[in-house]
Amino acid sequence: MQLLHIYVYDSQANEQEDVMKRIYVILILQILIWVASTISYSYSEEIRLYEKYNAVITNIDKEVRDGGEIYTIQARFIDGPYENNIIQFEHIPIEGTRSDLSLKPEMSIIVSLQIVDGVIDRANLHDIERRNTLKIISIIFLCLLVIFGGLRGIGAALSLLFTMFLILFCLVPLILKGVEPIFAAILTASLSILISFLLISGLSKKSFCAIISTIGGTIIAGLFAYHFGNLMALTGLSEDHIQTFVRYSDVKINYRGLLFSGIIIGAMGAIMD
Repeated sequence: MQLLHIYVYDSQANEQEDVMKRIYVILILQILIWVASTISYSYSEEIRLYEKYNAVITNIDKEVRDGGEIYTIQARFIDGPYENNIIQFEHIPIEGTRSDLSLKPEMSIIVSLQIVDGVIDRANLHDIERRNTLKIISIIFLCLLVIFGGLRGIGAALSLLFTMFLILFCLVPLILKGVEPIFAAILTASLSILISFLLISGLSKKSFCAIISTIGGTIIAGLFAYHFGNLMALTGLSEDHIQTFVRYSDVKINYRGLLFSGIIIGAMGAIMD
C-alpha cells in the first residue's frame, strides 16, 4: 500500500511538472513572438522614410505607351540633403485628376521620395510648387492697394492681415478645442469687422452704424446657412479623400458646423462691401 501511494504521488507530480513546462513553453513563445514583431516594426520604421523636396525640371520627354501618355522627368533638387542632385522618374497623368498637370522645363515642382536604408527607392511628382507665385501675387496686390488707396489702402491691407491672423489663431484653435464652429465663426467675423472698419474709416458714427449692420448681416447669413443646410441635410463631407481622412483621423470636428463657419466667413466680405 505504501508503494502504491508513492507511485500515485509521483505520477501526479509528473503531471504537474508537464503542465508547468507547457505553460513555460507557451509563455516563452509568446514573448519571442512579441519581441520579434516589435523589432520588425521598429526596424521597418527606421529604414523607410517618405520625404518631399522642391526641385526644378531640367528636362522632360513625353511618349505614348499602352495608349496613354507617360512623362520622363529629370529634375534638380533645390533644397534638402539632395540639393543640386539630378533625379529622373516617370509621371503618368490621369485626365480629370490632380495628376493631370501641364509640365515644362524650368518649372518648380515638389518631388515625393520613398527612402529605404538611406537610398532613394522611388520618386513621384507630388505637385507643382506654387508658393513663390502666390508670394508675387500677394506683393503686387498689396502694392496696388497702397498706391491707389493711400492711407485707406494701408488700413485695408492691415485689416486683411488681421483677419488672416484671427482665422489662424482664433477660429481654428477654437474649433479644435470643441467650440461650436458657427459661434467661433461669428465671433471671429465680428472682431474682424470691428477692426477693419476702425482701420479703414476711423472712429465715427458712420463707422459704428456700419459695424452694427455688418455684424447683424453676418449673423443673419449664418442663421440662414444653418437653417437651409439642415433642410438639405448637408454633412460638410463631399470628397472621397476627405471621408477617408475623417474615418482614420482621431481629431473630432463638427464638419457640418465647419461648413457653415466657412459660409459665414465668406459672407462677411460680401456684406462689408
